Amino acid sequence: MRSLAASNPILTAKESLTSLFEETKRKV
Repeated sequence: MRSLAASNPILTAKESLTSLFEETKRKV
């Protein structure tokens, strides 16, 4: 998983953005 993230930074950014969105949605 870590190696995949290193080879695909765009996917990693998307993942972090999605998780952040989910967290915000849960708080509201």
